[in-house]
Amino acid sequence: MPALFERVDILYYLLGILLVLNVFMIFTIMGLKKKYNEFIQTSGKVNIEEVLIENQKHLADIEEFREYFKKYEKSVNKKLKKTISRVAIKKYNAFDGMGGELSALICMLDDHGDGLLINVVHTGELNHVFTKEIEKGVASSALSVDEKALLESM
Repeated sequence: MPALFERVDILYYLLGILLVLNVFMIFTIMGLKKKYNEFIQTSGKVNIEEVLIENQKHLADIEEFREYFKKYEKSVNKKLKKTISRVAIKKYNAFDGMGGELSALICMLDDHGDGLLINVVHTGELNHVFTKEIEKGVASSALSVDEKALLESM
């Protein structure tokens, strides 16, 4: 008989533990219900459905702006490749023994190697300006030694 009483005692302990857990769960549910009711009461002042719909509209606007910005970025990047991105200037003496380095070369190229080479040659009384078109790193006309060196350095 003692084994039977031991089993009954274990059952009472288990029932006691289950009762405590049940009470704990009831209080937890009551707390959650209170929070839910507070939430519902505040939602009476603010319509949650309207807020969600408004947020969806804002998200759609943001997505539309993002698409616009992607197209704009592509356009800007395309234009940037055609803008002057490399510039080099070199002063030199066009005529040995005459007045020093008063002549200058200016080369301006884009990312594709297209651009312009300007040569300002200073003679005793005058300045002469020569321009040469550059396409893909190649000049449209013959280059002087200094012009070739400047173009190759870019």
